[in-house]
Amino acid sequence: MPDVHRIIGMRNVLIHGYTEVNNLTVWRTATENLADVRTVVDALLDEAGPPPTPPIQI
Repeated sequence: MPDVHRIIGMRNVLIHGYTEVNNLTVWRTATENLADVRTVVDALLDEAGPPPTPPIQI
């Protein structure tokens, strides 16, 4: 995952409020960078395949 350390860092700031959140940074990230992350995540999910089906219990 490219830039995973930056993704984790932003999550930490948003969740824990280490500093005042910059709304412009959040907006730019959401509108300009999430498509790239989604592409990587979709590829990883395709590679992993569907989850196993749990057995039916009667």
